[in-house]
Amino acid sequence: MLHEVSPLSCPVLMGKKAAIITAFDPFIFRSGIETYTLQLLALLNSKGIDTTVYHTGCLQNERATGFPELKNSFLNSIVQLGRKVCREDKTYDFIIANSFYGMGYFPPSIKTFNIYHSVYAGFTEKYRDPDSDGSYWYFRWLCEEMGEYVSGYGRIKIAVSDSVKEELEAIYGFHDVTTVFHGIDISVFKKGEEDRGRVRQELGIPEDAFVGIFVGGWEIEKGNNIMKGIILRRPDIYWLLIVGRKGEECDVRECPNVIVKEEVPHDDMPRMYSLADFMLFPSAYEGFGLGITEAMACGLPVITTHVGVAQSIYQEQPFHRLLLPDISRCDAKDLAIIEEKINVIREDRKFRSEIVREGVALVKERFSVERWKRQMETVLDI
Repeated sequence: MLHEVSPLSCPVLMGKKAAIITAFDPFIFRSGIETYTLQLLALLNSKGIDTTVYHTGCLQNERATGFPELKNSFLNSIVQLGRKVCREDKTYDFIIANSFYGMGYFPPSIKTFNIYHSVYAGFTEKYRDPDSDGSYWYFRWLCEEMGEYVSGYGRIKIAVSDSVKEELEAIYGFHDVTTVFHGIDISVFKKGEEDRGRVRQELGIPEDAFVGIFVGGWEIEKGNNIMKGIILRRPDIYWLLIVGRKGEECDVRECPNVIVKEEVPHDDMPRMYSLADFMLFPSAYEGFGLGITEAMACGLPVITTHVGVAQSIYQEQPFHRLLLPDISRCDAKDLAIIEEKINVIREDRKFRSEIVREGVALVKERFSVERWKRQMETVLDI
C-alpha cells in the first residue's frame, strides 16, 4: 500500500505535495536507505508537505502498457513503479527518488531529485568475478547503465558522501552533484555509560571484558571473512555481531566469545554500541557507512577500511591511525594489521581518550541530523 504522511501545520508550505520513490516499504524494512527515507519523511512532514511513499509493495499487479517487461523481477518491479508515478505525477509539486529506484519514472515531467546512496559501478568492480556469467553483468548494465545513469537525467542530483559524488563524476560524467552528508540524531546516538553494565549483563558479557562490535550483513561484501579470521585469532575479545536481514548464515555464532544479534531495531542500536569498546568495520565498499558515524557518536573508536565517509574523516588525525590498508587478501599479514590497531585501542589509554573525544565532537559538528536538515532544506528549496 502507499503510505501517506499527514503534514504538521505550516502556513508557508501548506498544500504542497511530494512523492518519494524507493524500493522497499520503510515502515517494514529498516536498512540504511529505509532509515534515511524515514528521516526524509520526518523533514518533509515538519514543513507541512503531504508526502506519499511509492515502493514495490504497492504495485498490486499493475503493469504499464506499451512498456517492455524485464526478465529480472526486481528490476521489472522498479520500472513498473516508475511508470505508475508517471501516471500520477501531476498531483505532486516535486518528487524524490532513492538510488536507481526511480529509473522507471522517465523522463521526469516535474521537478525531481535523485539521492545517490552509493554507486553500483564502484560496488561491482570491487566484486567482479571473472568466472561469473550473471551477477556482474546484471549490475553492470541494468543497475548502472540503465539505472543509475538514467536516474541522473533531468534531475537534481544529491550524493550522501564525497566518495559517492566523486564516483558519479568519474564514471558517469555528472558535474552537477551536491553532497549532503547523511545525518544522525546525536540526542539518541551518544555515549551511554549508564547502560553499559546493564546491557552487558543482559547479554551475558562479563563487566570487565574487552568487547568489539560488528554491524552489517554477514556477507563477503561487508568483510565477514575478515571478521571470522580475527575472531578466531582473538579469543580474548568478546565480539557482538549485529547482523541484518541480508547475508549468509553466521558461521561463528557457536564460538564462546561471540554473541550474535539479528534484526536489532535501529532505536536499540545506541544500547548495543554502548556496551562495546571499539568497532571493526571491514567493508570493501560503502556509499556512506552509517555505522561509522553512529559508533563514533556513541564514543567508540572505529577501525575501518577506506570506504564511504571514512574517506573524508580518516584523512585526519587521530582517526588516520585506525585506517586499514587494503586487506582484501584476508591473509595472516592483513589480520596482524587489524590486531595491531586493536591493541593500540586496548593499551594506549591516552590515544583512546583522544579519539573518543574527537570522534564525538566531529560527528556533532559535521554529521548531526540538524545539519543535514538545514542542508536538505536548502537543496530541496523547502
